[in-house]
Amino acid sequence: MKKILLVDDQANFTMMMAMKLKSMGYTVFTAENGSEALTIAAAEVPDLIVMDIMMPVMDGLTAVDTLRKDPKIAHIKVIFLSAKGQQSDRDRAAELGAAEFMAKPFSPKLLVEKIEALLA
Repeated sequence: MKKILLVDDQANFTMMMAMKLKSMGYTVFTAENGSEALTIAAAEVPDLIVMDIMMPVMDGLTAVDTLRKDPKIAHIKVIFLSAKGQQSDRDRAAELGAAEFMAKPFSPKLLVEKIEALLA
């Protein structure tokens, strides 16, 4: 069973997406910030992380930069979601090896399609 970590400080988003993904047979973990995400990623080693960029405590770009330095979890695929669609954010996400970058607001259906394609 594939494992997905959803990281966003918007609880309604993580709750809605977690319900949808669980109904599709995925094991889902959630975190509210990058620091919490790193702890969960190290413990659970998910197959995919869906990461917001702007969050309290630790932003998503910093979290993925840290993640990439840990050989145990550096390989995890990442989809960035962000209300900030600036080219600088897209460039930094690409530098960090992001599989996808989606600007908010986004289509949950499209996100699910991208998740399924990456985990196929």
